[in-house]
Amino acid sequence: MNHITKISSPAKINLSLHIGKYSDEKKKHELQSEMMKISLADEIEIEVTEKKKIQIIVKGEYAKGVPNNDENIVYKAVKLFFSHRPRSIGLKITLIKNIPNGAGLGGGSSNAAEIIKFLHKYYSVPLKSSDYKIYADLGSDIPFFLGKEKIGIVSGVGEKIERIEKGRPQGYAPTEQQYIFGILFLFPEIKISTKWAFEQLKFLRENKKNIVKNIVRDVIKNNAKNNSDEKYQKYQKNIKNINNFQEMIFSYFFDIEKTFEEIQKFSPVLSGLSGTGSSCFAFFENEKVQEQVLEKFSETDEMRVLKF
Repeated sequence: MNHITKISSPAKINLSLHIGKYSDEKKKHELQSEMMKISLADEIEIEVTEKKKIQIIVKGEYAKGVPNNDENIVYKAVKLFFSHRPRSIGLKITLIKNIPNGAGLGGGSSNAAEIIKFLHKYYSVPLKSSDYKIYADLGSDIPFFLGKEKIGIVSGVGEKIERIEKGRPQGYAPTEQQYIFGILFLFPEIKISTKWAFEQLKFLRENKKNIVKNIVRDVIKNNAKNNSDEKYQKYQKNIKNINNFQEMIFSYFFDIEKTFEEIQKFSPVLSGLSGTGSSCFAFFENEKVQEQVLEKFSETDEMRVLKF
């Protein structure tokens, strides 16, 4: 019997997400995002076989809608790895999906990253930061999942990662110690296509820029002499912890917006939409508030709530 390797494949949330200009060369948008790996995770089972065949099996609560053929990003990751070297093995890969797809949690990218790490280790090929650019072509979130850091600032088209090892970058709020009492709000029936979200954002972008410019102009005008002013500080905090997709997604999906508004009544330290949605997250000051929120938002068929 062939040996089966079992791997945990974590989800991520975007603590902030800024979408930049479109790169004609890379065929992608540039971005800057502070990402965080969380405890919610898929499970992957990998069996190396003698037949040079790639087999994808998808199981689990959120298997529906995840392809088991060459359309799966895991399949594409294997093909990309072997495009640079001869293939001497086959792979039977079982994905046990605990992370909803179309939820902005990076489940597929995480799966692909774990397979890439497995193959690099199996073939004793060091995984270098220069490889991140290659794998970023497959998915912007993949390089972050390839790294060991729990929290990192991702830029470029996903290939650049600033590791947060000694404190947090100046100006980012809240502090890392406050990323403890977190709750994830899942909407399994709302699956948002990344491609669709980018198309909508492109349409609305100029209007969004004008709004932000007006805020900046107002802040500078009223706070030029006193940067400790409450309004200025609130702006500084929010501008760095904002998701460019959030306003647009809320305008299309009322249930997500309504839930997010209810979350604000508990004064979260930080809250927001993850990725292009549909999931939302929130961090609270202590465990007591966290438990109150869990009690308030009981699970339904339309929404799941879990601590991380």
